[in-house]
Amino acid sequence: MLRIPRRPRAVLVLSTAAALTATSLTATTLVASAAAAGCRVEYAVASQWAGGFGANITITNLGDPISGWTLRWTFPAGQTVTQGWNGTFTQSGADVTVTDAGYNAAIATNGSTAIGFNGSWNNVANTDPTSFTLNGVACTGSVPASPTASSSASASPSTSPTTSSPSPSTSTSPPVEQGRQMEKLNRGVTSVHSSSGNMVSWRLLGTDPASVTFNLY
Repeated sequence: MLRIPRRPRAVLVLSTAAALTATSLTATTLVASAAAAGCRVEYAVASQWAGGFGANITITNLGDPISGWTLRWTFPAGQTVTQGWNGTFTQSGADVTVTDAGYNAAIATNGSTAIGFNGSWNNVANTDPTSFTLNGVACTGSVPASPTASSSASASPSTSPTTSSPSPSTSTSPPVEQGRQMEKLNRGVTSVHSSSGNMVSWRLLGTDPASVTFNLY
């Protein structure tokens, strides 16, 4: 019996990057700043009474589709969320965090979702929040331009002026390597009778390394 170590299997691991978006609240619209991410959020007080108010928030995704979101903002005048809907609301001091309710977690590009809440205020000031984040990305008020344009311009300084390359050898292209003619075959074993016995041979594939070995039983 010939004992030969088996050839390890190759495993391909793919990684993905999910693009996150950010939002803003207030009557003004803010857009998140991030690569392949952007959003518009409208914050409006729908009604207000002594000691309380109600507000509606509309989130529009301008970037890549997202499958979950967390919205954060800080109340500037001591307001407190007392009841919310279409999301899970938590508050620590003046900081408010809202996570999706599951059924509204996915927002397609140019898609939108709405949340709302009732809150309390001090009957003196009910100022709208001015800074917001969605999935940890600050809303800056504009969709960022692709950074590749500026980076490519700075990454390609003319360190090699054209005057330093007078070599006219541009016409000499590197030789084209001729590929091997291949046939689609799977593994196979052959046995050929000889005067001293039988010669057993195992078919190699064109992609096998030179050090490949096998176990034959």
